[in-house]
Formats: sequence, structure tokens, C-alpha cells
Amino acid sequence: TKMLTDNGVNVVFSAGNTGPGQHTLNPYSIAPWVIGVGATDSKGRLASFSSRGDFASALFRPTLVAPGVGVVSVRGSGIVNVTGAEGIANGDLQRLSSSELPYYTTASGTSFSAPQVAGTIALMLEANPSLTPADVRDILQATATPLAPYYQHEVGAGMLNAAGFR
Repeated sequence: TKMLTDNGVNVVFSAGNTGPGQHTLNPYSIAPWVIGVGATDSKGRLASFSSRGDFASALFRPTLVAPGVGVVSVRGSGIVNVTGAEGIANGDLQRLSSSELPYYTTASGTSFSAPQVAGTIALMLEANPSLTPADVRDILQATATPLAPYYQHEVGAGMLNAAGFR
């Protein structure tokens, strides 16, 4: 990931779904040159499953958080992956029409938060292609919406604010 970042590629990792305890972060999400993303619900509360870092560490924390609970996404095909983690009974029937059910599902996890950050990065680079990965990371952190009462080892700089980049 360091070589990719050094060559101008923005690397985004999911923080992991083994929260709420400390030191539960995906180890790949803590490198200072990558963007580690935790999950929140639709009300901006930290998801109980979202992995956390260490209270006293400046390194072991997500970079920021983004919505990752009850996200509507494309449904996988095949016997093993026909529905999301929320399942038809818990989310799909409440949020999707019968015509959408074959193609979409409802699921939760930091793997649903990270693509929102990656999409925001794509928009940032469309607006300013000269941004370096360090610039992108700094801007995401500077424009994130703080999430009181959470600590930095839980939410990093706060909630993704795609409108904050100008």
C-alpha cells in the first residue's frame, strides 16, 4: 500500500466489524498513508460493530467514519451470496420493492462505508486532479463532521462530509 500511495493511488480500507472493544481495527487500516473507514448508522451514531483503535494512540484509530448500517447495495448472485447480512426479513422487505429484490439487498458493515469514501475521493480528484493521496487524506479529515460524544480512537476525525470539499 505504501508503494501504491507513493505512486499517487489513494488506498481505502474498511476499519473492520469486530467492535466495540479497543484494538479491534483491521491492521491494514492503520497505516498512516491509507484511509481507514469505520461505520455509523443513519442517525450518525457509531455502529456497535465498527472496530475501534486504542484510546491513547495517535496511530490506532480509523481515519473517519461513514454510513454503514442498513445500506442498500447490489445483490450478489449464486447460492452462497443471495442476500446481504441484514437478510430479507430484517431489511430488504421494508426498504425495497418486489421488483428491486432480485437485484438489491440491505446490508451493514464497514465494507459498505469504505466505498462511500472512495466515491468521495473520486469526486475530489475530478474537481482537482493534482491532489496527492496525502492531500486527500488531510482534506477528508479537515472537513469531517465531529461526532460528539465519541473519541478519536472510535471515529477518527468524524463523519464523512462530501460537501465539505470545495
